[in-house]
Amino acid sequence: MDTLTLAAHGRTDWQIVLPPAPSASEQYAAEELARFLHESTGADFRIVPLSGTADRHRIFLGFPLWNAPGGLNPVQRGMGKEEFYIQTLEDDLILTGGRPRGTLYAVYELLDTVLGCRWFTPDVSHIPHYDVLKVPFLSIHKEPALTYREDYNFCAFDPDWACRNRLNGPSHKLETKHGGTDRYNIFSGGAHSFDLLVPVAEYYDTHPEYFSEVDGVRIKDHTQLCLTNPEVVEISKKRVLEWIRKDPEAELIAVAQNDWYNPCTCLACRAIDEQEGSHAGTLLTFVNQIAEAVAKEYPEKKLGVLAYQYTRKPPKHIKPHPNVLIRLCSIECCFSHSLEECHEVASFKERTTSGSTFVEDLAGWARICDQIQIWDYTVDFMHYLMPFPNFQVLKPNINFFLKNHAIGIFEQGNGESPYGDFEELRAYVIARLLWNPELETDDLIWEFLNAFYGAAADPLFHYIELLKNKVTDEHIHLGIYDPPTSPYWSGDILDSAEALIDEARTLVSEEPVFLAHVERVALGPQYVRMATMRKDDPARPEAVARFFDRVEEEGIRAVREWVSNADLRALFEIFPEDLHYHQ
Repeated sequence: MDTLTLAAHGRTDWQIVLPPAPSASEQYAAEELARFLHESTGADFRIVPLSGTADRHRIFLGFPLWNAPGGLNPVQRGMGKEEFYIQTLEDDLILTGGRPRGTLYAVYELLDTVLGCRWFTPDVSHIPHYDVLKVPFLSIHKEPALTYREDYNFCAFDPDWACRNRLNGPSHKLETKHGGTDRYNIFSGGAHSFDLLVPVAEYYDTHPEYFSEVDGVRIKDHTQLCLTNPEVVEISKKRVLEWIRKDPEAELIAVAQNDWYNPCTCLACRAIDEQEGSHAGTLLTFVNQIAEAVAKEYPEKKLGVLAYQYTRKPPKHIKPHPNVLIRLCSIECCFSHSLEECHEVASFKERTTSGSTFVEDLAGWARICDQIQIWDYTVDFMHYLMPFPNFQVLKPNINFFLKNHAIGIFEQGNGESPYGDFEELRAYVIARLLWNPELETDDLIWEFLNAFYGAAADPLFHYIELLKNKVTDEHIHLGIYDPPTSPYWSGDILDSAEALIDEARTLVSEEPVFLAHVERVALGPQYVRMATMRKDDPARPEAVARFFDRVEEEGIRAVREWVSNADLRALFEIFPEDLHYHQ
């Protein structure tokens, strides 16, 4: 049989069949399949239990292949959480997978790759219409390359959109019907947890020896822990076990340094770090002791540890406990060139680095750990609205992480506010690449631009290319805290960018929705103009007022990380020297 005709002229005799006692996500998978098949064909696909179904034209959801009606060659039992099969069986179709998300992902794979459905944003999708819907003979088996895929952009926090694009990180607020998510313990937070383990406010005054010794002094402000202090180890063990008991459903517990420098340099800590050639030496010595205690009571739990800034370089001898998951962070790197090809330190230039490149560090961790996640960065955190030309590195970087045995990726973008620089486009491209790293970035950009900007797609694609070519052709390194005076704004680049946006405006001037989307793109060059105006420019006060009024009109919640728009506006009005050009 070459094809199956699922619907014709708004009618179908196919049924969607659920297994006995379906899970919440299998029930939702049936509802999603019925919904989008109806939207695509106009036909009503009934959802029914196995009993009393017809003897053909059935779409079986969630049935194990070794126990499927009609029988198939057995497959190995115990499919992974997201592993799935799509299989034609005579004139029936089976979509099945492991729990909790496998069957649901089988449905989305059918809708995506066979029907051509796309979910660009929570509000913009493309569901093709078929007068006659025929599907070919199918035999698909898939298990995602990445077990953890988190796209940290504001517009990606919609759980239905995230699920349809097969994201599974905790920020996507996935419900049980979406298959849930592997999440961090709520008491440990998702990352920096030293001050939660041994709080400064609780212990410093009576036990300053619990905290970092820097230049011979135990510091209180912006401190880390003294990781060789046995009492710190014991307090941390008890705290982590307490967290697990209070939140037993969480799979992961964060045990990681605070979000600043100042590692302890007391004699005991320094001796280990010197022997290991990295501050990761004391970190793993400390974490492994906690992991050992946790494994005795909760062997299924994992500790998430950041290899971040001063702990990015792997140790020479010590290895992570089997229950330790390493989260390697690329914060210092250049993001206009692929990480594998560019070893430039583009952020934190005034700080000492690990003494090795990110490539070397990732390779080093891959040699001693088979549980590596990547914490990557995709936006300028000081200037959310400033254009950030990094589309060209998204695919090569993801594939580079995979080549070095990464099992999960967290792509941190603008999670504070809607409508940053091409935020919806970037979220879409990232989501698609995390699921299928073989897709072509330009194809993803084009299909999004056409759906979201209509006739303005062509000049906006050239606008993206303009900035990409600037940084790649002139070898300009892009950091996540770059100022509006960065070299990629030199010459006539800003004039050219604004000209392309004006062209885009003209092409959709009679289409209010597309025009509104273009106007948000225009905020990027407007921000650069406003931020780089001279202090004594008489037009400057009006430009600042006009820009922030537009920000408020658009509902943009943040222009800079951790700074309110009101405070940032006041800073721009005051304009002290160098305010906008340094971290």
